[in-house]
Amino acid sequence: MSGDSLPGDERFQLIILSGSWSTLGLGYHWETAMPILMNADSRPNLFVAGLREIEHYDWDRHVITLTADATEALGRAMGHAVHEKGAAALMSLTESLGWGNALERALYTHGFVVKANGATVYGGIFLNAVSQMAIDYPVLRVTVADGKAAFAVLPVHVPFVMADPASSFGKSELSIAAEAREDVRQLDERDGFMTSWIMGIATSPTARRFQQLIRDARIETALRAAGKLGEMAGPAG
Repeated sequence: MSGDSLPGDERFQLIILSGSWSTLGLGYHWETAMPILMNADSRPNLFVAGLREIEHYDWDRHVITLTADATEALGRAMGHAVHEKGAAALMSLTESLGWGNALERALYTHGFVVKANGATVYGGIFLNAVSQMAIDYPVLRVTVADGKAAFAVLPVHVPFVMADPASSFGKSELSIAAEAREDVRQLDERDGFMTSWIMGIATSPTARRFQQLIRDARIETALRAAGKLGEMAGPAG
């Protein structure tokens, strides 16, 4: 069956898996994680965002914004999700520090896969910006504004940033998480060390590999045909 003849909700899907980084056994490196994710059984899952659930997709910065209704449905679905003990303790700590948001904490380390025309294109995990996990495959950042969840797709875990610093046009923009801004500013003050380090990760060969998958033409075609491509009003985070 061709992509054009598939139902709209199958031409693009972001599937949030019930399994997490730990329970799926993903590890830190793409060589281990990708075979597991590419063959992950997406049923049962926690939530599926198809074209109907997406309000718009900023293709330049790869930020997916859900509709308000979909965000509410996701919140209800996550109410049934249970973190393993270690992750739950860490999320309690971030909440006590006032970091992030409730949805980000609920989704922490859950696996996801992205499908186009029924085929899995890539996958990864939800991970907050200040995590020390050296994940070298895609991660999703979570923000919520005006009752709508937004997921920024990063090709690998680039610490402290809320969106991929390397755009499709080779430009760079750092959207630093609020809890890390002062530290990054201080480390950049003399010689721009932190920005240089961040951009080194964001433009690494592994990051470039996954940036190409994230920009898969099948995904762009489905989103464009559905009228979902658009820009965000401001930076993620």
